[in-house]
Amino acid sequence: MQHLFEGIKGSIEQQQYAKAVKELEKINIQKLTRAQLGEADSLLSMLPRETLCASVELCYSMFHIKKQKGDMTAAAKWHDALAGMREPGRNNPYLENRIFCAGLCMPQGPRFNLLLSLAVLAHEFGDVKFPPARLSVTAKIPSVLRGAMDFSDLGKHCNATAGIVKPLLPMLLEDNANGVCEAAVAEILYERGDLNGASLQAAGAISADNPEIAFAGLALLARLGAVDTAAKPPAEILNHIGEMLEKKEAYWLMPNYKALCARFDILRGDTEKIRDWISGCELNDFDGYALQNAYELITKAKAYIALAEYRNAATLLESLTLSMQKEGRILDTVECLANGAVVCELLGSGDLAVSKLEQALLLAQEYGYVRVFADLGKQMFHLIARYSKEADPHEGINVNYIKKITEAAKIYSMLHPSLYNAANGKENGAEEPAGGGLTQSEVHILQLLDSGKTNKAIAKELSIQPTTVSFHLSNVFEKMGVTNRMEAVKAAREMGILS
Repeated sequence: MQHLFEGIKGSIEQQQYAKAVKELEKINIQKLTRAQLGEADSLLSMLPRETLCASVELCYSMFHIKKQKGDMTAAAKWHDALAGMREPGRNNPYLENRIFCAGLCMPQGPRFNLLLSLAVLAHEFGDVKFPPARLSVTAKIPSVLRGAMDFSDLGKHCNATAGIVKPLLPMLLEDNANGVCEAAVAEILYERGDLNGASLQAAGAISADNPEIAFAGLALLARLGAVDTAAKPPAEILNHIGEMLEKKEAYWLMPNYKALCARFDILRGDTEKIRDWISGCELNDFDGYALQNAYELITKAKAYIALAEYRNAATLLESLTLSMQKEGRILDTVECLANGAVVCELLGSGDLAVSKLEQALLLAQEYGYVRVFADLGKQMFHLIARYSKEADPHEGINVNYIKKITEAAKIYSMLHPSLYNAANGKENGAEEPAGGGLTQSEVHILQLLDSGKTNKAIAKELSIQPTTVSFHLSNVFEKMGVTNRMEAVKAAREMGILS
């Protein structure tokens, strides 16, 4: 690839633009490593604007480069440049194909209009033969559901949607799009807690010719193996993924493969391997969100939690949450909020933990997502179990939905007791126990209880929600082994916490 880049650079410097364009159009942007993507961006930027805009494929490549690097303003301009190539009275199926694929990756609202556009495209140009668009539906991460776009909206009726989309995908994707729908449906069913259905669907993805789809399918099988002790061990599946990627020379997927392996190190609580992965990760916390690094950055935040570096985790998760929300990436947003809730609780910020948990639940409930919470193990189990006892039913969160998450998290916590196990310790700067294992905030609430204040009065004085006061009291009762306010105050006096 380096030799090709040098040749193209030479052609551009000699103003042999036609020759450079011809070579650049052969490059599949989706299969470049992060470093190669930067080089391709530099080469394309050397061409005159009018030369770039005369090539459908190069405009399309520029769109994806900017999208992967997180520059959505520039990506939108290249999408507009593609649309500007349309000529009145003339149908260009090749151009329409690229415009549709670029539009598929744009952050926007519900995706049902895209389904209609795809159907129209297939009806108008279904018999036309042209090269499939170089579109990575996974964006190089081990997921179709949250790859190039978030498919949550279409996933509400995943089997029906798959039935509509599957016959149309070969006109867009390479390798006849084998396994794409199966991988997406499998992930949706897994997130909803339908493990049997997910296993059956994943079988259709793991043998896909496209290494990105096989990567997504096998990664899901590894996650299933972490829930079902009778299934194939995750370590065996991860080794197979590594061998498969090497055999297919899919080196552009290796950073996210390493991140996937790191997630299972986190699951086992292997702090040495977690630290090794962090030290070898090319990204730093200040690189900012981009599609090409999102999976690694979320993994890094999870690694910080596993190492009890809570403030680092909180800062990174807050930044990622804002970026995910802006791009309409629903499942990634929920994952960041759920991990953020755990971190805030570990830092002693119970009110903020409750706020983030409620945000995550309200967003995820519409899609029935369960595993994104449950797979955080005991930390989430304790948090959501206590929250469920005190949650206001008027908050809009279905009680049965919370129960389903609680039960799933309980099982996962028993299967993986080492997950976030360092969270039993305290990071520098975290709120230290003031006595009896209580935090300063909990002691303050006890003092207000002792003065005769109601939950509502305490909430007003502390500028927090009444549900947050109830949440704190639930923690206090559990830590002190009591069941009501009077017993808590009495016990606190006996322990010397209250005078």
